[in-house]
Amino acid sequence: MPESYLNSEDASGEVLTDQTSPSVIPTESEVTVVGGGLAGLSCAVVLGNNGVDYHLLEKSEVPGGKVTTDRVDGFVLDKGFQVFLEASPMGKRLLDYTKLELRPFYRGLYIDSPSGSRTLISDPLSTNLGVRDLRNILNASDLVGMVQASIAYLRYPKSTTAEIFSQLPTRSVLRRSIAEPFFKGVLSDPELQSPISLTRSIATLFLKGAASLPALGMDSIPRHLASQLGDRLHTKSEVVRVSSKGVELTEGRKISSRCIVIATDAPTARRLVPGSVTEVPYRSVGYTYFSADERPLGHAALYVPSLHKGPVLTVSVPSDISVYYAPQGRHLISVSHSRGASISDIRSQLNKIFRGQSNSWEEIAHGDIDAALPALFGKSLALPNDRLVGQNIVLAGDFLDTPSIDGALASGVNAARTALAIIKGRGSTTPPRVK
Repeated sequence: MPESYLNSEDASGEVLTDQTSPSVIPTESEVTVVGGGLAGLSCAVVLGNNGVDYHLLEKSEVPGGKVTTDRVDGFVLDKGFQVFLEASPMGKRLLDYTKLELRPFYRGLYIDSPSGSRTLISDPLSTNLGVRDLRNILNASDLVGMVQASIAYLRYPKSTTAEIFSQLPTRSVLRRSIAEPFFKGVLSDPELQSPISLTRSIATLFLKGAASLPALGMDSIPRHLASQLGDRLHTKSEVVRVSSKGVELTEGRKISSRCIVIATDAPTARRLVPGSVTEVPYRSVGYTYFSADERPLGHAALYVPSLHKGPVLTVSVPSDISVYYAPQGRHLISVSHSRGASISDIRSQLNKIFRGQSNSWEEIAHGDIDAALPALFGKSLALPNDRLVGQNIVLAGDFLDTPSIDGALASGVNAARTALAIIKGRGSTTPPRVK
């Protein structure tokens, strides 16, 4: 795989177009989509499938938004801990899994057993080993707690995840070693203040299908969508003003449009269309990548620490999932952790977990994602179902649905549906052609 995918061919044979080359930006467009993350890309794909004249404007050099990947010295570094859940309803509708060459994680987790040792627990729905492991993580009090948690969820569906998990026994292995540390890492939410409805929906996707990585990196997902847009995708094109008449770019160029889709994060949407959405807080997370001569884990599974306290939320080895993530003879370790954590604190915890093995790991990259996931989203924003914030201005973004890849894709499809109604007339009820 070349260092840059521009004008190259991926492992599946799909030609990847040069997203950084300048393209002619028109002065008119039926629909202008602002933002080239997954929401904007999925919206553009649906608009194109339905014969709409659209153009997508993205301020960065490449599309993808939060789903980005760096390539350093032969290592493939996704921006933070990211996985694709194959059971994603919108993923199935919009993406060609064959072209992405998805590589699954092992169906299970590495956890800290009560004795402090690292233990692999397999998924009981996928292997007989998982059924055997149930005896080590469930007892009668756990079953009672699960029933109580289910009743609490039905009675108080707006509860936080922490409130529902508190129904499980305090010393429960299921609670302390699996449920709490796993969702703290997946949701980037150390206090588990996310609504239980979100936790439940994500847990369902994990149970229904594999958690995977595209063979060549998570940015294969936006690249796959972008490859369908051709010259209607304009990178390095920042929008500074939006009105019912169209948009204005930094250079003063203007595009008049019958409909404008703002497919950005919530702060950008508030800036472009004041009063369009309430202020949305975001959760932050840090990430660090290491390389090693030896595999630190025996299976291609995620590790979630519970007894070895510190900033670390998850540890995984992407090169165990896909060999393309690291040069031959090397292994790539991905560590997600609390924002702002120091390398010394991270290494201190890793040394306890791996009993000194991590001393020889070489640091490749270290950073923070300030706006990883919206903490306020969906119906809590009290926006109309069609996401209209003006006569012809539509919002899209994961904060409108759920903070996930599936939520971003779904918000883009919903925005395209609203845009089609505006273009074709409010009376139009024809479902959009998604794929």
